[in-house]
Amino acid sequence: MRRMRAAWIDIDLDAIVHNVEEVTNLVRRDRDKNTIPMPIIKGNAYGHGIYEVARVLYQEGITYFGVAIYEEALLVREAAPKGNVLILGYTPDDLAEDRKRQMKWQCRREGVGKAPPAQGEKRRAPATAPPQPGG
Repeated sequence: MRRMRAAWIDIDLDAIVHNVEEVTNLVRRDRDKNTIPMPIIKGNAYGHGIYEVARVLYQEGITYFGVAIYEEALLVREAAPKGNVLILGYTPDDLAEDRKRQMKWQCRREGVGKAPPAQGEKRRAPATAPPQPGG
């Protein structure tokens, strides 16, 4: 019989709060006293749990959050009801009209952040050669 080891991860939310506070203090000390921190918690807060991380940071006074996709923004909205959410990735137009949830979109210009091709659809890219060394 093959033995497998158990695996788990322990998340220290206090350490996450501490790290955000430290970065905020460093930025405010070196730059502008009115700088507002915006933790980027995309990708399930890098495996730490997006809802849990957003909730604890919001409870500690963080009011701005960055995420990659609309679905992550909805989770942050549940955890931080009055927080502000910036969606960094592509958001379809029908979802982008959801202004009632205080969400902002980074990619809103024509040609930026276009939808990925549908399954089986091909998209042509311009043929360009990468720069050659010494060229």
